[in-house]
Amino acid sequence: MHREESHPTRRLFLPLCGGIFFLILCLIPYVLSPYYRFLVTLALIYGLFAMSYDIVLGYTGLVSVCHAIPFGIAAYGTLLASQRLGVNLWIGTLIGMTLSAVVGWIVGFFSTRSRGAGFIIMTIIFTLVLYTITLTWTNFTGGENGLMLKTRTVALIPGFITLSFKVGSMSLYYFTLVTLAVSYVICRRIISSPFGMILQAIRGNEVRAKAIGYHVERYKILSNIIAGIFASMAGILFLFANCFISADVVGIHTSVEVIIWSLLGGIGSLVGPLFGAMFMTFLTDFLRKITENYLIILGALFFFAVLFFPDGIAGFIRARMK
Repeated sequence: MHREESHPTRRLFLPLCGGIFFLILCLIPYVLSPYYRFLVTLALIYGLFAMSYDIVLGYTGLVSVCHAIPFGIAAYGTLLASQRLGVNLWIGTLIGMTLSAVVGWIVGFFSTRSRGAGFIIMTIIFTLVLYTITLTWTNFTGGENGLMLKTRTVALIPGFITLSFKVGSMSLYYFTLVTLAVSYVICRRIISSPFGMILQAIRGNEVRAKAIGYHVERYKILSNIIAGIFASMAGILFLFANCFISADVVGIHTSVEVIIWSLLGGIGSLVGPLFGAMFMTFLTDFLRKITENYLIILGALFFFAVLFFPDGIAGFIRARMK
C-alpha cells in the first residue's frame, strides 16, 4: 500500500526538480560576471548539442561519430551566407540549417546502409573527409585560423529587442535558454509520438522492426535529419556566442566529446546528455584553471564514471526512483 501511494510523488519529483532548475537558470545570470554568464551560455549550447545526439544514440541506437557535421555545417553556412552573400543574419541562419539538413540526409542515406561497426566506420569517414576539406579550403573556410563573425548585434524583434553577441550578453543567454527549453519540449513530443516509438523499436530489435514492415533505413535517415536540425541550432548558437568558427568544430574530437557527454549523463533520457554536457563544461573549465594536465584527470573521471555508473547519471537516478 505504501509503495502504491508513493508513486504519484515519485512521478512529480523529477518534473519539480526540472522546474526548479529552469527557474535557477532564469535568475542566475543576474549574479554572474560576464565570463561566467558566457560559460553557462556555452554549457546550455553544448547541452542542446548533446540532447540532439540522444535522438540518434539513445532512442535509435546508432553510434554515430559524425554528429559534429550538422553542428559545424550550420555555423559555417550561417556565417558565410551572411558575410559572403550579404543576406540578413536570420536568413543566413535558415540557409545554414537547410544546408545542415541536406548534408545530414546525404550522410544518413549512405551510412544507414551499413550496420554495427560498418555504420561507425562510415560516419568516421564522413567526419574525416569534411574536416580535411574544411582544414585545407582556407580561402573559403579559413582553415585552422577560422573566420570571425563581424556582426555583433541583430534585431530579434525589430524596434523592441536586439540580440547582442558580446561576451556574457544577457540577451544571448536568454535566447539560448528559451531555444533549449523549446527544443526539449519538441524533442520530448517527438520521442513520445508513434514515430519515436518506432525509433525505439529499431533500437530494441532492428530485425524484428523490419519484419513487422517498417522501412528501417528510412526511419534511421529521418532520425539523423531531425537530430541534425537540433544540432545545427546548437552550432549556430555556438557561432553567436563565440563570434568565431574554425575547422575544429567539425573535427572528430567534437563528435567524440558529444558521445562522452551523452554516456556520462545517461542515454535515452534527453535530460541525461543535457546535464552531462553542462557538467563537463563546468568541470573542464575548473580543471583547466588549476592544471595543464586536466585531460588526464577528465579521462580518469570518465573511466570511473563508466565503470561505476554504466547507465550514466540519469540511469543511476532512475534506478533509485523505482
